[in-house]
Amino acid sequence: MPGSFLTDDLPVLFASTEFGEATATYEGSSVMGIFDDEDVEVEMGEGIGEIIAQPMFTGRTSDFSGIARDQSMTVQGETFTIKNWKVDGTGMIEIYLRRL
Repeated sequence: MPGSFLTDDLPVLFASTEFGEATATYEGSSVMGIFDDEDVEVEMGEGIGEIIAQPMFTGRTSDFSGIARDQSMTVQGETFTIKNWKVDGTGMIEIYLRRL
């Protein structure tokens, strides 16, 4: 169970005026979080690397109850499908996205 300080401070942390992303939509609801659209290097075998896009959204676990693969999520006006996710046990979830 996350401490109340985490729950109380998340709206400030996720505020779009700071470094959050307030325009994400999941299952028809607006959700707050942080959107990272970074490229990562993946080793393809025998030292050969490939750069791939890995968009990710970090938000409150409570905003994503019932999360499932292949659900749609819109971030910054772009639609993604949910590929995978990781719950960290502190009330936060990292969602790995795939561009359509």
